Amino acid sequence: MKQFLLVFLFTFSFFNAFGQCPSSGVFTSQAQIDQFAMDFPNCTELNDDLVIIGNSINNLSPFVNLNEIEGLIVDNTNLTSLDGLQGISSITTGDFEIKNNPVLENIDGLSGLNSINLFGDFIIDTNNMLENINGLSNVVSLQRQQGDFVISNNPTLSNVNGLQNASISLGTVGFFSIVNNAVLTDLNGLSQLGIFQISFFEIISNPELISLGGLNEIQTSFDTTIEIINNTSLTSLGSLSFSGLVTTISISNNTSLEEIYALDSIEGEIFDLSIINNSILSTIGEMPNAFIDPFGTVVITDNEFLGTCNILLICSFIDSADFDEAAILIEDNAPGCNSLEEVQDVCDDCPLDPVILNSQAEVNAFVSQFPNCKKVYGLIIEGSDIVDISGLSSLEQNLGPLRIANNNVLETIDGLQNVTGNIGGDLIIENNILLDNIEELQSVNYCANLIIADNQSLVAFADFEELEIGGSVDIINNDLIQDFEGLQNSVFKGISIINNDDLISLIGFPPISILTEELFISNNPLLEDISPLSSLVEVFDISFNNNDSLESLAPLSNVQEVLMTIAISDCDSLVSLEGLENVTSTFTDAVFLIIDNNTNLIDISQFDNLLPDSVLEVSVSNNPNLSTCSSFFLCNYLNNGGEALIENNAQGCNSIEEVIISCAGGLNLIYGSISYDFNNDDCTTSDFGIGNIFVNASGAN
Repeated sequence: MKQFLLVFLFTFSFFNAFGQCPSSGVFTSQAQIDQFAMDFPNCTELNDDLVIIGNSINNLSPFVNLNEIEGLIVDNTNLTSLDGLQGISSITTGDFEIKNNPVLENIDGLSGLNSINLFGDFIIDTNNMLENINGLSNVVSLQRQQGDFVISNNPTLSNVNGLQNASISLGTVGFFSIVNNAVLTDLNGLSQLGIFQISFFEIISNPELISLGGLNEIQTSFDTTIEIINNTSLTSLGSLSFSGLVTTISISNNTSLEEIYALDSIEGEIFDLSIINNSILSTIGEMPNAFIDPFGTVVITDNEFLGTCNILLICSFIDSADFDEAAILIEDNAPGCNSLEEVQDVCDDCPLDPVILNSQAEVNAFVSQFPNCKKVYGLIIEGSDIVDISGLSSLEQNLGPLRIANNNVLETIDGLQNVTGNIGGDLIIENNILLDNIEELQSVNYCANLIIADNQSLVAFADFEELEIGGSVDIINNDLIQDFEGLQNSVFKGISIINNDDLISLIGFPPISILTEELFISNNPLLEDISPLSSLVEVFDISFNNNDSLESLAPLSNVQEVLMTIAISDCDSLVSLEGLENVTSTFTDAVFLIIDNNTNLIDISQFDNLLPDSVLEVSVSNNPNLSTCSSFFLCNYLNNGGEALIENNAQGCNSIEEVIISCAGGLNLIYGSISYDFNNDDCTTSDFGIGNIFVNASGAN
């Protein structure tokens, strides 16, 4: 017994001394690190930040057994690599800082990291020989709650591609700083960076940085400062956009920068705006939802290609009652933006409010008052006596909605032929009795939604050169439209085609593969040809209703995913639903399947790839020739207790009971559940079930 106790006590003593980790993770010398290996050889999880500070430190191999730490700080060392840390797979709560390491060449020693969760800063700063951060390439998740995100003063760092596999969520950021990285060319490694909120955004002195591609939407707070300064190769802000409030904006000394549209989504009050010495900057956007504080300042100087400063932000500031000329400096830019007086003259050419023209007299008065107006912030032409708008031919931009509606005698929109670029809202052509074409709008390349409705004489769309529609298209009640020629170069998210009496074909429908909103085609009595829909792969809703001449849905055979509704009703020429045989849905209890009032329909077996669990409700009713409903899908759906309305079809499909009887007689149904024997001990209650599995049976029994 004594011998046993001695062995027990010795063993306990050994693990008490060597089996745990130190209470502090701070190491300031190589000697301390070497001693760690001797004192704590079995330490794997350090409940503290691992802090490595000291210029005597050159070897981290004593940390080889560590696999989890709270944070990592490597500061002011003599390390050339981080070898020894490759066992660390996760950082759980602290900071991540690699800084002031003059001979550090790589961080490949962090290749074991797959998860970084921080409550503090992410900093890579002043590492003179660090060429990349590829050691982070196995990180799949970088999450942080607050603090700074800084990559600065790394003269040999050429990219941040080591983060390209990481889903990055930064939460609320104090400083987002990309500063003084001499050979950094892009930020593409941040492409999975989600929306985050900042107080200070600075991109400064990165002479080889070409684009901010990789950065997307950034939310600003009340006192946010944006500084993009001294990046001599920067040509574009990429897809970057700022949403929210900003106090200070400084865009300076970016000698290759061409545009700053990323600022257009900024909202609210700006105190200071500086745009200085951007040699080839030619446009500064509009910033339509922002305004300069009455006591703020504006400096726009030394941008030799910038000739357009009459943006809503600047014109509204100049036009305000409290405007003080001392608060604005505009000089040494291109003609048109070379002085305050030049900008005032151009601002005075157009009204700052949307233009609403309700009569021919108002059209004439506008042309007389603003003969040189090139840009408006919304245009509504709506008057029963308007017959001529040719006097609007000076207009080149409309940065608000464009509505042409309820004009009883307007035959042409000649006068809008010079409007190009983006419409800053919906494009609406509605209830113009005599208007037969809209060709003058062919150079418009963006609108929020496109609505063309109730134009009794319209025979064709504009032959749009390239039209992006941010939302949906509505083509409704246009009696003479026969096809979609003119829209072949457009993109949109959804479309409704309703009550177009002469529509025969969808020829001209663009080759879109995904519609994130509905496809709704209803009450087009002559529509026969939907072949251009063959490019569709994924659709939110599919609805075909009361298209009497439509004989086939076969062009939909490439559709693989429908998210919400499949509705086929009142299509009297349809015999089967061929074309829907590849439709599935990845969501549970999501799809409404409606097959109603189709006079000649005899076959609905095409849904056999649709999983019963994905369907919320089924309606099959009032199809007088449909006698067989015992399809694989519907039998399984009903067998699983799915909610259905089945009535007023032919005998055999006249009720749920009739269908269930047909299912039992015509199919060898397999009842039960499927489980995965994950521990190879035969089927037991510990095994877990698997859903949405097809079982194919062969043979008679």
